Amino acid sequence: MRRFLFGFVFSLSLLALASPGLAQKAGSKYVEDTTHGFEFKPLKEWAGIPVTAQLKASEVIARFSSEDLRIKLPNNSIAQGKAELYIFTFETPTAVTGGESGGLRSRAGGETRRPTIEEWIPRMFDFRDFKEEGLKDPIIEPEEEKLKKGLVARRAAYGANSPNGYRLVIDTWTVTLDDFDLVFLFVLPSQGDRDDKKWLRTFESSVKSLRLIEKVAGPKKVKEGASYEEQFAYHKAEAEKTPGWTAVETPSEQYIIKTSSDDDDFIDDVIDRLEASRRVFEQDFPPSKDIQHVSVVRVCKNQDEFSQYGNTRPGVAGYFNPGTTELVLYDNKERDRRETLAVMSHEAFHQYCYFLFDRSEAHRWFDEGHGDFYGCYEFKGKRAIPTAHMPGGLDRYQNAKTLVREDKHKPIFVHINYNHPQWQGQGPGNTSPYEQSWSIIYMLRMGTLGKVSKKVWKDEYEDIIPNYIRVLHEGYQEAYAEIRKTLEEELSSLPEGDKAAEIRAAIEAQLKRPRVGEERKQQIWKAAMEASWGQIDIEEFEENWKEFVLDHM
Repeated sequence: MRRFLFGFVFSLSLLALASPGLAQKAGSKYVEDTTHGFEFKPLKEWAGIPVTAQLKASEVIARFSSEDLRIKLPNNSIAQGKAELYIFTFETPTAVTGGESGGLRSRAGGETRRPTIEEWIPRMFDFRDFKEEGLKDPIIEPEEEKLKKGLVARRAAYGANSPNGYRLVIDTWTVTLDDFDLVFLFVLPSQGDRDDKKWLRTFESSVKSLRLIEKVAGPKKVKEGASYEEQFAYHKAEAEKTPGWTAVETPSEQYIIKTSSDDDDFIDDVIDRLEASRRVFEQDFPPSKDIQHVSVVRVCKNQDEFSQYGNTRPGVAGYFNPGTTELVLYDNKERDRRETLAVMSHEAFHQYCYFLFDRSEAHRWFDEGHGDFYGCYEFKGKRAIPTAHMPGGLDRYQNAKTLVREDKHKPIFVHINYNHPQWQGQGPGNTSPYEQSWSIIYMLRMGTLGKVSKKVWKDEYEDIIPNYIRVLHEGYQEAYAEIRKTLEEELSSLPEGDKAAEIRAAIEAQLKRPRVGEERKQQIWKAAMEASWGQIDIEEFEENWKEFVLDHM
């Protein structure tokens, strides 16, 4: 199991931090989970945070977070972080035949019993000094607590250290029900012994508000090829499991917006730009077949919620997650909403390319350079206008000029052939790779439109991107065909019966989404580069590019 790095958001600023008293108040409103048949009152001012796919895989069904709290670090400086609540359901694993693995059974040591939260914590969180066995000096010894008539919980509280070295209080409540154990896990950055005790009493009041209610079957995950209406109904029900969240349809039926924003005008702007960007992508890179996938775009109402959801580092304005195919961003209304829309176009291009190349990868010069190129677009009515500028701090223009003027760029041949880690770390600054790739793409794209001076433009440059895309796509399609043929042969050779069922299911899953190995990918990349950049004088192009950036851009 991949561990969830417990990520408080740090800042040395103490502005607008919640006072301990306010943060400790019990809530007055019930939040219900009809799928699992319960409701309870979260703490006052605690926000619901959507559960990521990674957390769902760790049996988390709900997550809540406090406002910012003061945290005293080991060096006596003050930072800020949040208290959090994770709610789990642990079912009794089904007994399986020998040799099979996976699921709760293997995670709980191969026994057909429900795991305990004490076993789960060190596998999921990066807490220091928290062991699966031999927990020493618990803050609250494991004991049974009566919640109400007929409802009892096992409570235990422990101390641990965060990855940053400050003290944590971990309060656990396990309610054993017929179908599963319902577990409440509160994690509190220690506020000092006196205030910690107040917090523990408030956690207790929240759990003791628990009531069992009638279960209603939850939304069933839709299968590939389901209608837009079916997919939207599923995602809307999923979104609304988290208080304050919902889903919004888009006219093209190519996207579903999941959002916590209540600003309808802003969401309309998001949809307008998203769909206008998609039309440009399809015009510039027509898919060889219709892309049936409906893409999910998650719009958080602010940066704090965005950071909590994705556990992102400071400076990240949006991202595309290929594992879930979800695009995630936030409403940057505190600074400049134009930045939100530009980031969305950038990340939406990554999302589009993921399906354009059948979930395969291109070089970074291509995908990041184009992401910024489309982030610079202005949309006026039905007109899509490429420009050389992104709003605010996203702009690459001036830094690209500085990179060339000070001769700190990488040689073009080196830059375009970097693999992903090499590209990201090439320097000299964190954004330098983006600036160089964007300026290359900007020159190639504007030259194709006839808007680059003939002093620095040659007709053969117009073929670089089309040839790269063509050979890249052909290479992946050929590789996929070979992989599928091999898998189908393996499938046909399997014996009938239950013994081969697990292997059969694994092969069928690979047939749906075959993966190209690293060695074959490098062969495809090399062929695509030879068919495109290999057909021009790269040294001459570099001189022309430098002159373009300094004098013609």
